[in-house]
Amino acid sequence: LRGQPYRHPPQVGAAVNTGHARRLLEDSYAAALAAADPLRIVPAHLPPPPRGRTLVVGAGKAAAAMALAVEQNWPAAAPLEGLVITRYRHGLLTNRITVLEAGHPVPDAAGEQAAAEILRKVKTLTAQDLLLVLVSGGGSSLLSLPAEGITMADLRQVTQQLLRSGATIQSMNTVRKHLSAIQG
Repeated sequence: LRGQPYRHPPQVGAAVNTGHARRLLEDSYAAALAAADPLRIVPAHLPPPPRGRTLVVGAGKAAAAMALAVEQNWPAAAPLEGLVITRYRHGLLTNRITVLEAGHPVPDAAGEQAAAEILRKVKTLTAQDLLLVLVSGGGSSLLSLPAEGITMADLRQVTQQLLRSGATIQSMNTVRKHLSAIQG
């Protein structure tokens, strides 16, 4: 607790101080959020700028927050651009990295268009450039570019069937990589 030593829980059958328990839960929750906050954890893992330009790409529910963390901690004079895809209503205002929103967990045309643009941008990189990839939970759904012969309607249908079946995320990702032009 805020500056107080942790006290062991009461013995079985003893009265529980609900105020103390609530504070412990709230403080634990706040500590967990802080430990996963991209604005706090991403900066320490950023490489130095390259001689060329830096392209940031990414996908996931935390992609916008990670992109913002990169922007806020990247040297202003160093070239920086990029595109990340996040879930609808998870976007943030950024200046040098474009944040696009798309469907999750079921992919949509917005995700397909954004994934195609990411692939196009990556293909322009040279040996002097740096590719910085930001991926968080939801990235495999948001980075949806169907493989040749697969339509977005096919990908949506398979995803919906997998969700209804109760498939694990590992199983879903195994299937997705075989249906994707960009994953796997």
